[in-house]
Amino acid sequence: MILFGLHIIDCAIVLLYVVVILWLGRWAGRGTKDTSDFFLAGRKLGKVYQFFLNFGQSTDAGQAVGVSREIYRQGLGGMWIQYLVLFLTPFYWFTTLWFRRCRLTTIGDFFTERFRSPFLGGSYAVFGLVMAFLGCGTSYMMAQKTMAAMTPKAIEDCTVEERASMEQFDRYMVLKEKLNRGLTPDDRAWLEELEAKVEQGEATGEQARQYEKLKIRQDRGLNGDEQEEFDKLDNRMKKGELKSFFSYTDKTLFFIVFAVLVAAYTALGGFTAAIQGVLIIIFSLILIPIGLREVGGFEGLHTRVPDYKFLLFGSAATSEYAWYTIAGMITANLVSIVAASHMMATAGSATNEMTARVGMLGGMFFKRFIMLFWALAGLLAIALYSGELHDPDLIWGHMTSNLLFTGAIGLMLAGILAANMSTLDAQSVCNSALFIRNLYQPIVPGKSERHYINVGRVMIAVILLGGIYAAHKEDNLLSLFKYFISLPAVFGAAVWLGFMWRRLTRSAVLV
Repeated sequence: MILFGLHIIDCAIVLLYVVVILWLGRWAGRGTKDTSDFFLAGRKLGKVYQFFLNFGQSTDAGQAVGVSREIYRQGLGGMWIQYLVLFLTPFYWFTTLWFRRCRLTTIGDFFTERFRSPFLGGSYAVFGLVMAFLGCGTSYMMAQKTMAAMTPKAIEDCTVEERASMEQFDRYMVLKEKLNRGLTPDDRAWLEELEAKVEQGEATGEQARQYEKLKIRQDRGLNGDEQEEFDKLDNRMKKGELKSFFSYTDKTLFFIVFAVLVAAYTALGGFTAAIQGVLIIIFSLILIPIGLREVGGFEGLHTRVPDYKFLLFGSAATSEYAWYTIAGMITANLVSIVAASHMMATAGSATNEMTARVGMLGGMFFKRFIMLFWALAGLLAIALYSGELHDPDLIWGHMTSNLLFTGAIGLMLAGILAANMSTLDAQSVCNSALFIRNLYQPIVPGKSERHYINVGRVMIAVILLGGIYAAHKEDNLLSLFKYFISLPAVFGAAVWLGFMWRRLTRSAVLV
C-alpha cells in the first residue's frame, strides 16, 4: 500500500522513530532541574556521550546532500564544500580546552566577561540568532528537497500543467545533449563559467572573445528552429519552470511538521538529547553498496564517470574549487570556527578537560571519515543519473527512491531526521541560551531557574519555527555556505585574540 509516495512499511518505520525519539527526549530531560542541566547537560557528559554529541551536532543531513550535489555538479572537487574542515580539526584540541576552562555557558558570556561589556555579549547574541534562523532554514530546505525526491508523484496523479513541464524538461535535455556534441567536457565547463562572467559583467576582453568562439562551436549542433526552441526552454529552465518530476511532499507542511517535531524533542530533553549517531551512520552508508552494484563496482564507476570528474582540485575551466579557492575558504573558516555558538556548550558539558578534548576530536574525526561516503555517493550519482534532474539538490533523495527497497527507504528517512534533529537540537539549545543569558536575563533579572528554562523552551520553538521563513527564501547552497564560513569571522577574530592577547580591549573589538 502506497501513502503519498511512500510504502506503508516505510511510513510505519518513520512513525516508530518519531515515537521512540520523543520518548528518549523525555527520558533525557527527566533530571533537568536548572539552566545548567538544560543548557549544559549538568556538565556531566562522559567520553562516549561527548563523542556522539560532537558527531551528532556537527553532522547534518544537509551536509551529506550538499557534498553529493556539489560532486554531481562539479566532480570530486565539490567535496571541499565540507572537507575543508579536515585541516581545522587539530585546532579543536586547543580551542576545546579554552572553552572548557572558561566555565561559561555561551560565547556571548565570553564577550561580556572578557571585555566587561554586556553590549558586546548582546551583540553576539543577536548575530547568533540571525545565523540560527539561516542555519535552520538551510537544514529544512535540504531535508525537504530530499523528501520530495523520495516521494515522486505517479504520472496519473500529475496535473496537465505538471505533465507539460516534465515533457518540456525531457525535450530540453535532448536538445542540450545535441547542442553540446561539438564540445569536450572541459569546453562545456569553461563555457558555463564564461557565460556566468559575461552575464554578470565580470568577463575580460579575452574571456569575452573565448566565450563567442565557444558559443559558435556550440551553436553548430542545432539548426535554426532547434536553437530557437532551446533558447526558450533554457530561459524557462533558469526560471525554475521545468521539472523532471513533481512530488507529493508539500513544502510548507513539511517545514511546519519538521520544526514542531524538533522543537518538541529539544524542549523535552535539552542539551542531553542531542545524540542520534547510530542512525546518522546508517543513513550515510546505506546507499553505497547498492549503488556500486548498479554501476558494476569501482571499475564500472570509472568507466561511466569522465576522468576530469575525479580531480580533487579543479581548474578555473572545470570547477569552482581550484586550490586557491579552497585555501581561502580554509583560512576564513579557521577564523570563524571559534565563533560558532555551540562551541562553548559542547566543551562545557564535559565532566573534565580531557573528556571534552577526546569527545571533540573523536566526533570530528569520525565525521571526516563518514564524509568520504558522501563523496562516493556523489560520484555514483554522476554515473547513474547525469542530466536527469532539474535540481542537483534532489540527488540524495532521487538515489534513495531509485536504489533502496521497502523498509530501507524508511530507515533512510529516519536517518535524515536523526541527522538534522541532532544538529538542530544542539544548536537551538545553544542559541536559546544566548537569548536567555545575554539578552533576556540582563533585562529581566532575579527570576527562578524554572522560569528561565521555560522561556528558553519557548525561544527554541521561535528559532526553529523562524527557520521556516528562511527556508522559503534560501535557494543557492554554495552561496549560503560561503556566508556561513565568512560572516562569523567578524566575531571569530575577537575570540581568537581575546584568548591569546591580554591587551585586546573592548574598543578594539568594537572597531
